[in-house]
Amino acid sequence: MSKQRVVVTGLGAISSLGNANEFWQGLLAGRSGIRKISRFDASSMKTQVAGEVDFDSSYFDVPPKHARRMSRASLLAQAAVQMSLADSKLTPSNGQNQSERCGVALGTANAGFELLLETSIDYRLKGTRIMPMALINGLPNMPSHYVSAYTGAAGPFHTISATCASGTQAIGVGLDQIRAGRADVMFVGGVDTLIHPDVMMAFEAMTVLANKYSDQPERVSRPFDAERGGFVMGEGCGILVLESLEHALGRSASIHGEVLGYATSSDAGHSAAPDSEGRGAANAMLWALEDAGVSHAQVGYINAHGTGTAVNDVMETKAIKRVFGERAY
Repeated sequence: MSKQRVVVTGLGAISSLGNANEFWQGLLAGRSGIRKISRFDASSMKTQVAGEVDFDSSYFDVPPKHARRMSRASLLAQAAVQMSLADSKLTPSNGQNQSERCGVALGTANAGFELLLETSIDYRLKGTRIMPMALINGLPNMPSHYVSAYTGAAGPFHTISATCASGTQAIGVGLDQIRAGRADVMFVGGVDTLIHPDVMMAFEAMTVLANKYSDQPERVSRPFDAERGGFVMGEGCGILVLESLEHALGRSASIHGEVLGYATSSDAGHSAAPDSEGRGAANAMLWALEDAGVSHAQVGYINAHGTGTAVNDVMETKAIKRVFGERAY
């Protein structure tokens, strides 16, 4: 039985390089979105740079009353889905005319965490009254909720939390929902907003954040480099509109690309350090190729995890060589 073909018809992004088009053009031009942290005083920290997003919710269709109580992650998600809707030429329902054939699958490491942190700090140190909806809006599934409420997507609903793989897994979940015939359209992607002093200090304690070249932010992130020193914290949101090919053609949608396959795996080992031989990462790639029905010879580009940590970069190199052999070079 042939699998339902699934295509990408909409792109939306909020990033340190700008929106989806600015982000893409910035990547092609080799621009860096990393800069000195401005949201809080990081002068006492070893790591003083991050991929901060310039964001103003008033530019988007977010009622001020809602914006005041939403987490930053939820605000970015609602902005990104507005962009993806416009790009796909789909019409938002803003909660009306709900469609059970449209769904949502967003990935996040810990969306809303900063709202809970700030609420707790304000209450304990300043005696500030706790907002009645603070707990609800601090939950990691809330970006998915706001995307669902804005688009009227009343079908399959998922929030994936798998740290750095969350957004990619969410795309795979959306692919599966359409393939299984449970949805015609899925809003998928990832969001996180963890540039916060408490989060940054916790990562510093793990010695995984890059802190060389802080005076030259564009040089800090250097995965697979002899002078690598860890990863750089960033924030942002990316949302794709996935549709069955039949549905997209039926409305004469413009098609950006096709999602052919995906896979997930687990190292079944340490909670933070990857398997030193990269077996889990290799399995994910091999199974994704199998799911897509393509060979490694047809692959022209790899988007590496590339954390810039000594352990990950060595593991990931081994995994890529395990799958692609001589082509890895």
